[in-house]
Amino acid sequence: MGQYIIKGRGKYHFYPGVEGEAESHDIYPGCFIYVPKGCVHVIENTGDEDIESIAAYGEANTGNATLKIFTESPLD
Repeated sequence: MGQYIIKGRGKYHFYPGVEGEAESHDIYPGCFIYVPKGCVHVIENTGDEDIESIAAYGEANTGNATLKIFTESPLD
């Protein structure tokens, strides 16, 4: 899965599995995030506006892509 950040700021948290170390990266407009298959991930909004992003997914073993648009509100 790939995700492109259009608006907002935050942290992208990756949890690669039971044995792997968790990673966190700052996100901001213009960032592109690649998430490997099976990697649990969470977006934390640390800014004062919604995060807007576009994500592209490939269906398992078909190569067909889908498009999703997300909005993530700031934490109160």
